[in-house]
Amino acid sequence: MSIKSTLGLEPAAPLAVEKYEAVLQQNFIIGCQYYDLAKVKTQLKVGQQLFLQREPYNQFDARAVAVYWKKYKLGFVPRDYNYCLATLMDQQVKMTAWIVEIRQQTDYWEKILMQIHLQGVKR
Repeated sequence: MSIKSTLGLEPAAPLAVEKYEAVLQQNFIIGCQYYDLAKVKTQLKVGQQLFLQREPYNQFDARAVAVYWKKYKLGFVPRDYNYCLATLMDQQVKMTAWIVEIRQQTDYWEKILMQIHLQGVKR
């Protein structure tokens, strides 16, 4: 038996849910010279998605946030900027990261500029 037939009412329409992304930070990936950048640098393009992975047991920084492209570790979010990210990630807040600039003629520590977006739902 439906609500309409029992009470003579129509069910309410579902609430409209709108997704949004807000830019949380933009910075360079650090430590690229120690990881897989050399293997994949010719495949990287502006606009490609990166993946962030918490490393709470990292021996150098308990708030470490590693940056991956596909299965390749590119480096880390700089230590000066990882506190907020680590805290949010530990609370299961969803984020995305994107390549916004690739500098060809610079050192490894200023090679890949990424932008990190906070994902959310707006009601």
